[in-house]
Amino acid sequence: MDFADPLPLIERPAHVPKDIVEEVEPRWSLETYGYILIAVTWLLFIVSINSFFQLWSYVIYPWSLYPSTQLRHAKWKSAFEQIDVFIVKGWCLYVMLWWWSLVSWCSLKLFRHSKGLQR
Repeated sequence: MDFADPLPLIERPAHVPKDIVEEVEPRWSLETYGYILIAVTWLLFIVSINSFFQLWSYVIYPWSLYPSTQLRHAKWKSAFEQIDVFIVKGWCLYVMLWWWSLVSWCSLKLFRHSKGLQR
């Protein structure tokens, strides 16, 4: 080892042949994880926008016009309304948890840095 080389944290013994030590390749690369994250983010965005603005009602509206598809329209409408309730409740809970944690953190910081009652 040369003086300019960095110190190794873990050294491989010199007597172990390289073909015995297997290099384990990850099953998925970071690029795959990135694409999965982007897909989940867009799916969440699309479902949220549809729930907030009820865009699904414009898509299933033509089913309400004909008597043969009114039952299907009623089923889909109740399903989408149920999803809307849970999406809105979930987002409101998420936002309120962030506000609660922010206010709690600020109050703890103010309490920590206060000097007490000054006379």
